Amino acid sequence: MNRLFKEKGLRIVLTLVIAISIPLLFKRLLRSDFPSAVLFPCVILLSGFSILRRFTGNRYLKIISYSLSVIFALTVIAGILIIPFSVYVAWVELLRAGEQRGAVSTVFLLIVSYLSALTVPMFLSWGYLWTVLILSLVITTLATIMLQNPILLLLLLVLYSLILCYLAFGDKAKIGKTGGFIYSFSVMGAVFLLTGLLTTRREPPRNQIVDYTLYPGLRQLVLRLFPGFPLLYGVPGYGFSVDHEELGRPPSLSSQIIFEAEGPPGKTLYLRTSIYDTYDGNSWENTLKNPGQYNFRGSSSTEPDKLQN
Repeated sequence: MNRLFKEKGLRIVLTLVIAISIPLLFKRLLRSDFPSAVLFPCVILLSGFSILRRFTGNRYLKIISYSLSVIFALTVIAGILIIPFSVYVAWVELLRAGEQRGAVSTVFLLIVSYLSALTVPMFLSWGYLWTVLILSLVITTLATIMLQNPILLLLLLVLYSLILCYLAFGDKAKIGKTGGFIYSFSVMGAVFLLTGLLTTRREPPRNQIVDYTLYPGLRQLVLRLFPGFPLLYGVPGYGFSVDHEELGRPPSLSSQIIFEAEGPPGKTLYLRTSIYDTYDGNSWENTLKNPGQYNFRGSSSTEPDKLQN
């Protein structure tokens, strides 16, 4: 181990610095309030074991490294699933306005941190060109998802083509040039069709396992571990959490701004409220035959210090 650090110490330190710098940059860009005291030790731990297993080949280090990767990945997936689709849509609008923040920013930060911790150590074994291509692909993919920009989508396709050409025609290519050429463009076409879905704003169809089993189970787990965690059920609307065993307790409201109403001075704005009267343990439903019998409406004047109800 001492010999390893004497020979490769500088490269290892530089690798760790790069692995930490990328999440640090995205933390500032995304304005995430996720604690650095938790994030960066996790990145260092994941990157460190990835580096050690590459140099030593020790079986136990490989097991630890792969186990940490799986745990981190499951954490990221859980964070993605417990946030409703409507919250992601609202966050994209906030990002375009330069007001990105909240749980979605934290999820993207965790994704960047995880991929950075796994990708950067490739410098030590796969070379610089391949690692730079992979890092560029990861960052561009995330930027395309976040910004929904056609130019970034084209850049993403270019990076995919470069990587496929490197695989087909590089020193480590395992298929013929003609086959690699056809394979590259076939995959590029498939990637173009898949990434084209990024431009749609339709909510995905519901899935029995994800929406009615995995999603509520993860939310309940988070609430039990962190009772005050501001989980959101939908946007626009209010952020609240509900314990199906104690429906009478006060809800946990989100500290983040859910929506804003703006208008010219002197104009009255009307806000409409929907009533949901039935909770089945997973979600609220409206079973009223005549919802009009509960007609709650609020109006707010845009003049300062004036509120009408």
